[in-house]
Amino acid sequence: MSPINESASDNNESVTPKYLMSPDLFHSLSSVSGFNNLNGRTYQEHVTMVLSICGELKQKILVEEDYDNLMNLLKDNGYNITHSMETS
Repeated sequence: MSPINESASDNNESVTPKYLMSPDLFHSLSSVSGFNNLNGRTYQEHVTMVLSICGELKQKILVEEDYDNLMNLLKDNGYNITHSMETS
């Protein structure tokens, strides 16, 4: 399967994983005033903002309600994601 987003090739598995906050952290921070204005109203919107995803892939992410399916969609499109802030 070829990537839907042309810029995803920069995010393949040979590249250091890109940090993406976990859904739990996103939902916890959503109670902070102004957080959602800067980081997206939904976790799906947050993902597309942080990873600068647009086009068809963005539309698929915005309607995906299942977290595992969302992560698989990113992986299948060349994104190497981590929720860990640890560095090697």
